[in-house]
Amino acid sequence: MILIADPMYNEPGYEGMRDTQEGAVRSKEYNAKLRLMTVRHAMLGQLKNPPIGKKIRVCFTDVLGTLRFRFCAGFC
Repeated sequence: MILIADPMYNEPGYEGMRDTQEGAVRSKEYNAKLRLMTVRHAMLGQLKNPPIGKKIRVCFTDVLGTLRFRFCAGFC
């Protein structure tokens, strides 16, 4: 994941959409898809196949009706 507010504008052909209504809509959609793919492939992949010799627990808490989780390396 590119750690800037609007990574879509770094993609070839999209830099001209900055500061337009269409660009704002597409950037929001791009960020949502990027976040989903990061969780799906980077985070869940580590949970399903933790590094050898490491125990990873997932701690679930319900905070204000939102299911949140944090990764814990044995100190949850």
